[in-house]
Amino acid sequence: MNIQLQNAVAFLDNILTQQTAVVDEDAYNQSIISDFAASQSFGIRFARQRLSASVGAASSVLSPLMTAYAHHIVGTPEREAQRAIDRIYEFFRANAKTVKSRGITYGTPSSFGAGKGLLRRLTEDENGFDLEATFVDTKTVRCIRDENLGASRHEAVFEFRGGAGGVDTLDADSSGAVDQGKQVKTANQSLLRNSNFSSSSRAGAFAAGVYTLVAADTLTGWTLSDNTKFQLDQNSVPFSDGLVGDTTPTSLTFLLPATATQAFSVQRIQLNAAFPYLVEFWCKPDAALTVGTLRVTWGSKTQDFDLTTLVAGSWNIVALDMDADLWPASFSAADSVVSFEVLAGADAPVGLDEVFFGQLGAFDGLWYHLSPGLTKFLLDDVATAADTFAAADSKIQKWFWRAFARHLPHAAVPTLADP
Repeated sequence: MNIQLQNAVAFLDNILTQQTAVVDEDAYNQSIISDFAASQSFGIRFARQRLSASVGAASSVLSPLMTAYAHHIVGTPEREAQRAIDRIYEFFRANAKTVKSRGITYGTPSSFGAGKGLLRRLTEDENGFDLEATFVDTKTVRCIRDENLGASRHEAVFEFRGGAGGVDTLDADSSGAVDQGKQVKTANQSLLRNSNFSSSSRAGAFAAGVYTLVAADTLTGWTLSDNTKFQLDQNSVPFSDGLVGDTTPTSLTFLLPATATQAFSVQRIQLNAAFPYLVEFWCKPDAALTVGTLRVTWGSKTQDFDLTTLVAGSWNIVALDMDADLWPASFSAADSVVSFEVLAGADAPVGLDEVFFGQLGAFDGLWYHLSPGLTKFLLDDVATAADTFAAADSKIQKWFWRAFARHLPHAAVPTLADP
C-alpha cells in the first residue's frame, strides 16, 4: 500500500509540475499577433482548464486509496476518506511512522504597536507535529471595528486575510482566504465563572477600594486555599473602564503563598477535542517583588511563570505556551480545574485579573488568539505573520493537504519517503 500511495502522489505531482505551463501560457498570449487571436487564446485557455481540473481531482484519486489503506494496513472499518485518515494518522503515530515534512518555517507574528494587544497562534497538533495543512504565505490581521465602530470595549473585531489566491489549482501559492469575524477575546468570553473577580459575597465592605477576605466570605466560582491570604482591589485593574457588563472592576491579590481554583464542574465545561484551549490572564507583581513563581494548572498540565520576568508594579498580560499542551487530548483529566498558585518563596503580593479560558480560532489550518492590550485597538491597526519554506515543499504531505486539508505525522527524514 505504501508503494501505491507513492505512485499515486507521483502521478499527481507530475501533473502539478506542469504548472510551468502557466508561464508558457502567458508568454504565448503576449506573443499573439494574428487575425485568429481570439480562437488561439481560447484554445490555450481551454487546455489550461483541463490541466487544472486534473490537479483538482486529487481527492478523487486519493480517497479510494485512503479507504484501502485503512482496511488493509490499519485494519479498521472506515470507508469515508476523512475518517480513514483519522485512523491512518493514529496508526502512523502509534508505530513511529512518518512522511516527509513540508519544512514550513512559521514566522513570529509582528506587533500591532506599543501597548496594543497581541496576535498569538498555535502551529502544533496535540502530538507536537506541525500543522502542515496550510498555505505558506503571509497572513494579514487588520482591525475593522473598534469600540467607536460598534465593537465592545476592549473587544475589537479583526479581519484575517491570506495572500492573494491564484486563478486555479495551477496557481495556488496563497490561500486567498478572508475571515472578517475574529474578535479580541477577554474574560467576557471565558468559560470560567467570575473570570474578573468582580462577584463575591462579603461579611464586610471595601475600605478605600480594598477588602481583605475573611473566612466567611466567598469569591463566586472560585475556591481559595485560605481566604485571609487574599484581597479584592478596586483601585488597581488592567482596564479602568472595565469590560462591558463589569460595573465594579476588581482584581484579586495573593498575599502569599496561596491558591485560587475553579473546577470545570462549576460551569459544567464541556470541551471539544477538535479545538485547542488557551489560559490567558493579567498579572501584576508588587513593585517590591524580587523573587516569585506563579503556577498555572489546567486539567492535567501545569506551567510555572517566573514573576521576575514581568514588569513589577504594572499589569502584564500572560498566556500559556502555544504548544501541544493546549489540546484537550493533552490536558483533559478527571475532575479538571483551572488554578493559580503563588508558590512559597515569593516575597511580595501578586495581583491577578481578567482570566480567559477558551477556544482558539481557526484560520487556514492554524489556530489564532487575539489578546487585548492596555492601549485599545483602533481601526486599521495591523499585524502580519509570514511563513516560508525552509526548502522545497514535500510531496505526500503536500497532497494530503491539497486533497483533504489534513496532515500526517512527519519528519525531515521520514520512514515513508517521497516518490
